[in-house]
Amino acid sequence: MSRSEELKKVIALCDYITTAEETIAARSFDFALFGYALCKLDEYLGEDRYYMFLKSFCDGYACNPQVLTAANDAAPAIVLNEMHKKTGAEEYAAPVKAALEFLESRQRIQGLPYRFNGVFRSVQTETLISDLLVRYLCGENRQGLSELPALYAECLMDKNDKLFYRSYMPETRMRLPIGRNYPARDNALALFALSLLAEGEGYSDEGLNKLIAGLTQSILKYQNADGTYGGFLKNKRKSEAHDFLTDGKKTALMRTAENAVNIFSKNKKNGEGRDIDPRFGVKLSNQGGDIDPRFGVKSSNQGGDIDPRFDVDSNRQGGGIDPSKTPAYGESPSERLSGSGGGSQDPAIAAYYAACCIKNASAGIVDEGYIKIGERAFFSGLNSLTNEGGAIYLPDVTKKSFVQSIMPGLFLKLNPRTRNNPYGVAGLVFAAITADGYRLKNQKAKT
Repeated sequence: MSRSEELKKVIALCDYITTAEETIAARSFDFALFGYALCKLDEYLGEDRYYMFLKSFCDGYACNPQVLTAANDAAPAIVLNEMHKKTGAEEYAAPVKAALEFLESRQRIQGLPYRFNGVFRSVQTETLISDLLVRYLCGENRQGLSELPALYAECLMDKNDKLFYRSYMPETRMRLPIGRNYPARDNALALFALSLLAEGEGYSDEGLNKLIAGLTQSILKYQNADGTYGGFLKNKRKSEAHDFLTDGKKTALMRTAENAVNIFSKNKKNGEGRDIDPRFGVKLSNQGGDIDPRFGVKSSNQGGDIDPRFDVDSNRQGGGIDPSKTPAYGESPSERLSGSGGGSQDPAIAAYYAACCIKNASAGIVDEGYIKIGERAFFSGLNSLTNEGGAIYLPDVTKKSFVQSIMPGLFLKLNPRTRNNPYGVAGLVFAAITADGYRLKNQKAKT
């Protein structure tokens, strides 16, 4: 099989990650996506390129299974299941069975699994995605799965903007983040999970297809002109002040947070900032020049300078594509869209969106014009790769934080980015496989 240059770049990235002596956050939801992506990449290439890496993970997990307390904890089952199918190793099957039993026995509200923090119960988009992926990919009894997408949308999707919030609290009927700020990560992963479900026999129906098409269209509205995305899909019909507003009024907590940001900015200009915590991405004064491994922030005796990786302009998030120029359901998107987008760019969002656009356009769920849009998003993610003396990185993937739900404006200003985040790399792998498969299909059709 001939390999495109784009696919070769992604393979090189995966080769580096799986052989480099760098810490990977295994046993996490993010790593589960990465492991599953490597399984699919090996399958696509017809090789066992990442077999030993995956086997090492599965062997360790089988010997010391994770204690399951939340739906996200069950996510590694999708990797173990793929390796069980490949090797027949029964020790991999036991954790998969335990994960399925855990998910099926969880208490539910409005038909959906929830989290309880001691005060409120909440339904979270990422929890539902993990629940759906594990039960769909690993379970033999898939009864009730076809009903889940509509339940997701009812609880977590904004009725007007057709985008997912991060969480929903049934007791208060509150959806977070506040305002009309939709985390790009949650929406990209929701689209990915729904698109995967649509591939299954008996799951693709008009309701699911319309949900996928509507979400695809809504995410497109916030694509920058170069195909990139920021960390949030922000509705631009409301003022920028809504980053810190709830129903038009500032809460005391949000005023405090906004004041803190203003103080940080003032300290930056005045060269002060002596006592600022490195978690906020600001160099410390009266310190040496060491790198704090927890935050990746370089301390300095100068003080006040904000690390450029943390200096995010939230006012430039999304909105690069004029919503009036985007296609309605069933209409054909333009081949090239123009816009004045910008802001901080998250290549993982573009990668997942690319994979879903190309996959769903090829399946006839969305118009084939989305293939061009998907390819543009794929290249924007691919072009962000860096090579530092043989060390290959996918930089600037948004890091998860609880602040994302409460104060999105503050999150965008202070939250650090990560490189070679497993979930982000997984998205690029899925996009590369989908794009290369479409390329080969076209080549075959022409011969």
